Amino acid sequence: GDVNGDGSIDVVDIAVLRKDLKSGGKNLSGIYKTAGNLAAHNNNDSSDDAIDVVDLAVLRKYLMGSLDIRQ
Repeated sequence: GDVNGDGSIDVVDIAVLRKDLKSGGKNLSGIYKTAGNLAAHNNNDSSDDAIDVVDLAVLRKYLMGSLDIRQ
């Protein structure tokens, strides 16, 4: 969730995640890429290693309070 590493999950993380999606996955790496792969964390799916629009939707739902993110 915290893809920019500032210690909180907020709208800035949505912007960073969207930028990564637009770049074809070239902006995030390491722990930030892992943090952005929200759908895989929430579904315990180790085969999902890509950040996509589903991850963006999970982050939006979390910020709206309708979904919890597993850490």
